[in-house]
Amino acid sequence: MPCVMLGNFRRVDVHFQRVTKKGREEMSQRILIFMITICSSTLIAYAQFGDISGCVFDSRTGDPLMGANVILVENSQGSATDLDGFYTIRNIPAGRYSLMVTYIGYQQKKINDVEIRNGQLSRIDISVEPTSLEMASVIVEVQANRVSDSYMLTQQRNSVNTQDGIAASQISRSGDSNAAEAAKR
Repeated sequence: MPCVMLGNFRRVDVHFQRVTKKGREEMSQRILIFMITICSSTLIAYAQFGDISGCVFDSRTGDPLMGANVILVENSQGSATDLDGFYTIRNIPAGRYSLMVTYIGYQQKKINDVEIRNGQLSRIDISVEPTSLEMASVIVEVQANRVSDSYMLTQQRNSVNTQDGIAASQISRSGDSNAAEAAKR
């Protein structure tokens, strides 16, 4: 056996071993078994969850609904739909769930018994009904403020004849005591 001196007082025996063809095969088999074990444990861990996706759309027009909320009732996992009405909820533990869809101006919809399977993507497209809100009629009455600058300018623009005028607010700003003094300016 060859000896190697390290430092002043330490000796390390170095052993050389010949690797035979049989030894290489055994090593290759061990590496293969190790890799299969690692890969299968990763797949088993991933396979305990599933995903769900789909599209939310208007039941009357068929138009996709952007920004609708899709939520699993049991665990509050959820997603909002994208520009095309699509949603995806990932990493859901396998089992049965209820799916709730809400969107402003539409009736909320609940879908029961949605099954999530290990390692699978479930697709559920959902149509929702628009709600109609009936309101009492509203009457809006507007009166013009006849002493404002904007009222005077509007009257001048809309007049067929050439006219001039001065608003009460202009008189008060100018410091004049009456309309005759303000008109002289």
